[in-house]
Amino acid sequence: MGMFKSIAWRCKIKNLSPNFRAVVISGKETHQFSKKDDVNVLEPGSYFGAEEKASPRLETDVETVIYIRSNGKFKIK
Repeated sequence: MGMFKSIAWRCKIKNLSPNFRAVVISGKETHQFSKKDDVNVLEPGSYFGAEEKASPRLETDVETVIYIRSNGKFKIK
């Protein structure tokens, strides 16, 4: 299953599947696995994955399109 999602805010993606990947298509966002982890800047072509039950944090101040590929469910909060 894959989908495109346009975001321009701060959110968490709760991964509920054993396989989750996301690619930045346009825009720019920051990514953290927790408040204590380093902040990574993701630009077009950058990607990240998440383990099952992980909740990576995303933040952007510009419209950003990410492509999410997962073989199960996930929640955007």
